[in-house]
Amino acid sequence: MYVTYFDEGGKCFLMEYYIEPTYRNLGYGEFAYSMVEKHVYADGAKYIELTPTNDANERFWRSVGYMKSSDMDEDHKYIYRKSLCI
Repeated sequence: MYVTYFDEGGKCFLMEYYIEPTYRNLGYGEFAYSMVEKHVYADGAKYIELTPTNDANERFWRSVGYMKSSDMDEDHKYIYRKSLCI
């Protein structure tokens, strides 16, 4: 699940992303994410932000190009960001 804020410079916020545990670490997460990235870019998003919920999530998002920012959300979790240049 995501939402794109065109009034915030094309920011897309990825709110939910889930791969069934049985299918993790088999490449499905990266493949599905690449399709999501292409879709939101085609819709006009310029960058994506998200907040990982645990260390495993953080490792996954870093592996697909996200960088930890110095910004934090309302729950004091760091926001990760990736610019889209597809």
